[in-house]
Amino acid sequence: MNTTSNKKESTSELKRRNAAWRNGLVVAVLLLLALGMGSSITTEPGVSPTATAIWWVALTCGAFGLLLVSSFINYRQSDERQKLIQLKAAALAFMAVVMGLLVVEMLHAINALNVNIGLQATFIGSIILWNILVGVIERRSHA
Repeated sequence: MNTTSNKKESTSELKRRNAAWRNGLVVAVLLLLALGMGSSITTEPGVSPTATAIWWVALTCGAFGLLLVSSFINYRQSDERQKLIQLKAAALAFMAVVMGLLVVEMLHAINALNVNIGLQATFIGSIILWNILVGVIERRSHA
């Protein structure tokens, strides 16, 4: 095999990758909406905090449910090399989440941060980090 055929991706791989990005975009938009709702739970006068909190929880759970389904489908459609890359990236992103939660808890303890916003930012950041890590690890494995 020559090197040009190694770099060319199959049609199924391109379709899988495009579907993963499309699903990820929907999840990112829903998480950003949840972030906005989470920040307005305690700051918006005249609106019942309980009703806003219920909508925030429903939107957040729905977004994370879509994320899990999207990740599971993407993982099932991947080949062995891609699965290994995704697992490596997930392990590194998990460590970032643990550290992010530690920082959020410390900032919440000194009343410097609303915990809703901190949690949402941590999880959104971890999703972005996971996608970046998948790309970096994939590029390094091709080199």
